Amino acid sequence: GGQARAYHSGMTPRGDGVYDSMGGVPLNEMYCVSCNSSLAYRAQHDGAPLRFGVLGVYGHETLLHDAASGSWWREDGTAIAGALAGARLEQLPAALMAWADWRALYPDSELARR
Repeated sequence: GGQARAYHSGMTPRGDGVYDSMGGVPLNEMYCVSCNSSLAYRAQHDGAPLRFGVLGVYGHETLLHDAASGSWWREDGTAIAGALAGARLEQLPAALMAWADWRALYPDSELARR
């Protein structure tokens, strides 16, 4: 929706996600340890919000679990097991960069706080 928000890298250690919302849309942002990148998804399926927890690591990929459906999710936003197997989350733009670079690109953005 034209909004930008920065998350300090210390907020998402070891694949744990940050749960937030922008414009009323729930989102999940996470740091991928194995690929040193940031990932963000619309954290809902068929209008129902999803809250993810780290299930474990398989083949250098963090697996997530959502308690609402009991589904297991890959880092690419695809459910691989459970009630939502085969479903795919909408990926949102995300980037990992230095704060100075972020501020140059998005001078009016917000910095998320815990």
